[in-house]
Amino acid sequence: MRARRLLQCGAGRRPGFSSKHFAHFVATGTWARERYGIYRLPDVQPQRPGLAELHLWLLWTASRKTHEIRGAVGYETALVVYGLSDLQLDRVHLVVPNGFRVSQVPPEVRLHVGDRSPEAIGKRDGLRVVKPVPTLVDLLDEGRVSEEHIEAALRDGLRTGIITHEDLATVPKGPAHKTLHGWLKEVGR
Repeated sequence: MRARRLLQCGAGRRPGFSSKHFAHFVATGTWARERYGIYRLPDVQPQRPGLAELHLWLLWTASRKTHEIRGAVGYETALVVYGLSDLQLDRVHLVVPNGFRVSQVPPEVRLHVGDRSPEAIGKRDGLRVVKPVPTLVDLLDEGRVSEEHIEAALRDGLRTGIITHEDLATVPKGPAHKTLHGWLKEVGR
């Protein structure tokens, strides 16, 4: 069982709890089940519940063998994490590598499959998140979010310093590059 693997300890293993006590901790309420294979201490409440939910979904992407988190928050959800959007999200958008496999994707998650360079992934509030400029490129390429909203995110990112001109210089040539740099000219930067 995945949860037991996450809790094992011993020589050469990750620190944690012995799997022989697993059922006891769950039965007595010492551990509360959040998702399949993910448990928490029920008396410890998250300070920022919205971020706690995102942390849970990133744990859901962890490899069963290495326990390494393979996913990153992306698309509209990444914009919200960076404070560049006020969109009301109906799903958590996660970017996962090509080899990612699950038997069922929960309805509250939208997976975007594709390998990312390590440079495209950053950290924000302890979360693995696709950086702002690659996120804007993703949204422009996919075409689900209005360009007005993406342009507003770009302007807010430039104003707050979350997005820099150096970041924009890394955008590969193509339609997204042309659009982003066109908006940049409009704001006179």
